[in-house]
Amino acid sequence: MKFFCTAFIAMLLLTSCKKEENEPKQEMPAEVKGDADLVFYGLKGNVKSVSEKSFALDANGNETGPGHENPSSHDIKLMFDQNGMLVNDESWTKMGQPFGKTEYKEGRLKKKIEVQFMNGKPAMETEYIWDLQGGNNIEIIKRSSIDQKLISRIEMKYESGRMTEKNTFNRQNNPTDKIKYTYDNQGNLVKEEQYLNSEYVQVKTVYKYDEANKKIVESQYSKDSLVYNMSYKYDGDNVIEKKATAPDGTIQYSQEFTYDNKGNVLTQTIYDSFDNSTLTDTYVYDDAGNKAKWSVEKNGKKEADVFYEYDKEKNMTSAKALNGEGASIENRKYTFEYDDKGNWVKKTIFIGETPKFVIKRDIVYY
Repeated sequence: MKFFCTAFIAMLLLTSCKKEENEPKQEMPAEVKGDADLVFYGLKGNVKSVSEKSFALDANGNETGPGHENPSSHDIKLMFDQNGMLVNDESWTKMGQPFGKTEYKEGRLKKKIEVQFMNGKPAMETEYIWDLQGGNNIEIIKRSSIDQKLISRIEMKYESGRMTEKNTFNRQNNPTDKIKYTYDNQGNLVKEEQYLNSEYVQVKTVYKYDEANKKIVESQYSKDSLVYNMSYKYDGDNVIEKKATAPDGTIQYSQEFTYDNKGNVLTQTIYDSFDNSTLTDTYVYDDAGNKAKWSVEKNGKKEADVFYEYDKEKNMTSAKALNGEGASIENRKYTFEYDDKGNWVKKTIFIGETPKFVIKRDIVYY
């Protein structure tokens, strides 16, 4: 139980910081399109840049130096163009040293140059080369030391906009791996072949689809020997079952889902043959679509409940976790201060009733 609680609290931390993928899009000015990166980051108005710095607090709420609620987080700066698309991002360690820097081409989904730092100095650069064949595809990913010595290179080939081959090369520019992709007439991926530094296919994955082009079977082979079959069942567009079976037909792993009429997951039940366990997550949502409760059961026994609260801007203000007996194992509160655009500029994190961290934002608008 101690291990579960530790892992659970880690998930709670991530949940409190993670942007929900199904979060409704914000109202944006006319010059910013609804699919702009500003929407993804939950920013309102025509933002030019946003910087975040996090500090640890003493019991009186005084800053004591750099510190983050999630120890793996960094101070960041995001820069956007006038269309709301991400242009650059930068991050720093808690000691103020550069940690990473990325340039983007046409938004966050198309990286151009990524630089990683070590001890505050540039150590490795990854270059992403797009559109050599006139399409909207990435062609080459080249990773080099900062003095431009090759570390690795990946080249992709396309036909009709679909990747058909991916080749990996080492620092001597010799091929080390190859993956081939085959598609049907509807554009569905039907076969993936991995060579794994060999002249012959070592791993093959075959996919089958129904008449609606939904994947219903995934079969993986090691050379010619079946490793597993994964089957899929649907209710409309929602996956309601995923089941992995061994070559002898025994179930290795399965997931079952139920949904509400808005497409939100209500329950997720996972079976794993490794320890013959069944884990069930149950979710409840408030009227605004926010996740209000998350319950966890293992083998039919209640392990934990988590309760969430939000403000009118849909930012989480409270996360309370109870164990299976109803005793408190985690209690976090979040308070926000907002600017006149509706973006938060200060976030204070309380553990229990004690302030522990504060994140300050500096937002510049066009």
